Amino acid sequence: MGVWIVVVDDDAMTLTHVKRILREQDMRVNCLRSGRDLLKYMGKNTPDLILLDIQMPEMDGFETYQALRRMEEKEGRKPTPVFFLSGMETSDAEIRSFEQGAADFIRKPVHKEILIRRILNAVKHTQELELLKEEASVDKLTGFLNKAAGTMRLTKLCPEQTGKNGSRLYGQEGETDLCDSNDIKKEFARITQMVEGWHRRGGPISMDMEQFSIIYHFLRQFYKRYGGMIVKLLFILSDEENIEARPYSLSDAVEKFDLCLQDTLRKSDMILRYKANQFYVILQNLSEEDFPIVFRRIMDTWEAGETHSGIHIEYLMEYVIYEKECYDK
Repeated sequence: MGVWIVVVDDDAMTLTHVKRILREQDMRVNCLRSGRDLLKYMGKNTPDLILLDIQMPEMDGFETYQALRRMEEKEGRKPTPVFFLSGMETSDAEIRSFEQGAADFIRKPVHKEILIRRILNAVKHTQELELLKEEASVDKLTGFLNKAAGTMRLTKLCPEQTGKNGSRLYGQEGETDLCDSNDIKKEFARITQMVEGWHRRGGPISMDMEQFSIIYHFLRQFYKRYGGMIVKLLFILSDEENIEARPYSLSDAVEKFDLCLQDTLRKSDMILRYKANQFYVILQNLSEEDFPIVFRRIMDTWEAGETHSGIHIEYLMEYVIYEKECYDK
């Protein structure tokens, strides 16, 4: 399969057990005994995923995770997905793992089928998320817009909605510095009218791909000019392994999760039903400190319902900070 996994645990038996499971699936595996070993190793290597034990001497898993993220940020590298491992019976470690930003949490002793399924799902979803990354010359968010071809599609798709300033604002042929603040304010008013028309429940907007493309592309140009921060979230729902029969399907659970998002997020947030079991969410001007609170509120609302048993939810997150650009000539 070619998937490259690094396992970090101070317990030799755990390393041997996990290594055997992964190699049976033709995965490339490297085993390390401490957080410091991982940081040194990651200085020259880029695996697909890291399995990181929480309870380790000197430098525990959480400390290692934070140090790894600082190193990746300093070097301009994308974050490597991390699964935390723990033998603790309480839920505290799991909650803290997701608050830290972990891709997943695995309890020890490790269950073979669950571990393999979640690794493959995480690698797949990370690859999908790459299609949503922004680049300087190509906007790959959801794979449907770029600065030139996307603009042409946008103006053809909704010529009446974007208005006469649309092509200048969104950047014909990639040029975004031709519009002035007055153009942006006019377009902002048009976008606001569109948004108000899409509101049904009084909460955040749940949009289709075409609507989302218009709004997101505008926000991107708006924040590039004036500065600000956007949090991107990708939620993936799937069936748990070895679940018992239940009166509701995965599709039923997905519909309930859609309502859960609408009930818990703000009016300024946006929700895209990206695929049958995936949601792409944009959170505007949300600090890193506030994100765990928002995430916990979403999950508490979800878990309070009757359709969460047997459903596994993974999420991927990215902070995008825009520095204010100077357009004054």
